[in-house]
Amino acid sequence: MPSPLLGAVLCGGASRRMGRPKALVEVDGVTMVERAVAALHDAGADRVVLVGGDPAWAAGVRADHIVDGWPGEGPLAGTATALTAGAGWDPGSLVAMVACDQPWLTGPLLAGLVTAVDTDPTVDVAVPRTPDGRRHPFPSVWRAGG
Repeated sequence: MPSPLLGAVLCGGASRRMGRPKALVEVDGVTMVERAVAALHDAGADRVVLVGGDPAWAAGVRADHIVDGWPGEGPLAGTATALTAGAGWDPGSLVAMVACDQPWLTGPLLAGLVTAVDTDPTVDVAVPRTPDGRRHPFPSVWRAGG
């Protein structure tokens, strides 16, 4: 039986250069955060949370909002927030982690990462590689700790 899959979209950051939350920038008429949430749901996420950012703009998104445990400390802090019990997941769940500014994510890409973690109990995290072999931290799928 597959492990429960939960999604986390990192939405922290001040977006100073953008002048508005970058998660709300539209790509082909859909905000980047809505695209990220849709990709997580397409990959099979039972629940999606937005980590950080302003809960006021997050209210219209099909996801719950949680406060970043270490605001202003960057994506590693957002990742730590998303992986803690404070996000509401049970130990043994898988957490698919994406950044809010990845508009071209797809459910199948995320599902492949889920499979890599869920089918091998010795694997705690999966990340994609670019064609030249570089690893990227986002998107990623993590086994939530107990």
